[in-house]
Amino acid sequence: MGGGGGGGLEIGTLNVLPNTPLVENAVPTPYVIVGTQAFPLKTYLFRPYSKHHQGGDESKKIYNYRLSRTRRVVENACGILASRWRVFLRPLEVQPETVDKVVLASCSLHNMICKERNPPDEIELLCPRTSVL
Repeated sequence: MGGGGGGGLEIGTLNVLPNTPLVENAVPTPYVIVGTQAFPLKTYLFRPYSKHHQGGDESKKIYNYRLSRTRRVVENACGILASRWRVFLRPLEVQPETVDKVVLASCSLHNMICKERNPPDEIELLCPRTSVL
């Protein structure tokens, strides 16, 4: 498979964590990718219903709304990281095994900076919980 598509997910070579329960004693839930309508239908990809297929179904409208909010949260988190750590403004030139460490270290450093720069009373004002990654 070429072109950086989802081939690795489809054939199981991407080294994604196994299905995991979201809460204790719950049914294991798979990891998924959140996308837009531009992406093809795949079992590992959440994408919105089209206006045509959504029709008047309220549950599909709610799904689309929640998926849109999820995408915005992810995009905001990526924007926060990219604005603080310029390395995220271009493709990372590291081995795939190292990417997790780079992202986790960046998130940890971001959170430490938010806590250290601001007194406890001002943390929420200057670095709201929504920006803590």
